[in-house]
Amino acid sequence: MAPGTLNSLVMFPEDATKTHPQQPITIVFTADEKYAVPLAAAIQSVFDSCGKEDWVQVYVIDCGLHDNTLAMLQRSWSDLSFRKVEILKATELDGLEDIPVWGFYGPAIYYRLKIDELLPSNVERALYLDCDMLVFEDLSPLFFTELQGKPLACVRDAGMPFASERGEGTLELGLEAHTPYFNSGMLLLDLESWRREGYGDRVLRFITENQEWIRWPDQDALNAVFKNQWLELPVCWNAFMGYVKPNRPPSHPLMRRMYAQLGELPAIGHFVAIHKPWDFQCPLYAQKLFQSYLQKTVWKDWRPPATVRLRPHPPQL
Repeated sequence: MAPGTLNSLVMFPEDATKTHPQQPITIVFTADEKYAVPLAAAIQSVFDSCGKEDWVQVYVIDCGLHDNTLAMLQRSWSDLSFRKVEILKATELDGLEDIPVWGFYGPAIYYRLKIDELLPSNVERALYLDCDMLVFEDLSPLFFTELQGKPLACVRDAGMPFASERGEGTLELGLEAHTPYFNSGMLLLDLESWRREGYGDRVLRFITENQEWIRWPDQDALNAVFKNQWLELPVCWNAFMGYVKPNRPPSHPLMRRMYAQLGELPAIGHFVAIHKPWDFQCPLYAQKLFQSYLQKTVWKDWRPPATVRLRPHPPQL
């Protein structure tokens, strides 16, 4: 399938490929309008954290962003060198028409499973990030990690490090209690193998065929399809911020040991709790971190309305 490119927001200088002959650091987000502001802060954190001479390509899969939002995104990074943001319009893709939508999980979550189809065919690797993440360290070591023949690399879920922690239906999904269970908020993808093996369609079929036992839609299915076929990365690349600050460690002993090795901030912080950094009820430290990136975009004067609450209940934490 040809990529559904809508428009490029920031262009590289003509000699960019001469200065940066290596593969660009390719980042992918999916977003609808309610995640427009978090998207802007997340992209800014990516650009701030990567080296000034790094060639960084960000793709945003547009799942319902308003035209005004697209224009604001364009103004935010129009003067940067070696940085590019490209919008890919979410289109009707095979396998998505019968996918159910659960509660606060909107259709946007499924487009991470179609990154291999939506991105240009010459893109061999991509790093998917949720919009409720902030990047605090250079992504180069993560992006260029040797995948050891695995189709994806990710981080064990801090709240559910083993499949037994996810609750009812685990065995029905083909996951034994001791099976390591990863969080799908950060996925380092080998797109060549995804295209060759049709992994995205496999995951979507699994969701439609196992709706009765699915609890965390894309995440459950990804863990089932890639059981024992994913490369585990250090927790610093997808650390739940509720466990980092205010020093409230995970309950599972394995994850407690892993989180004890983190510094003040991880490489990538994931705000998975009910209150997000753009929510006035979120802890102040998180709001300040979020605003420090947002103020560098055209949303610098944005403040959270008193009624912001995107989730009816927390999935964990």
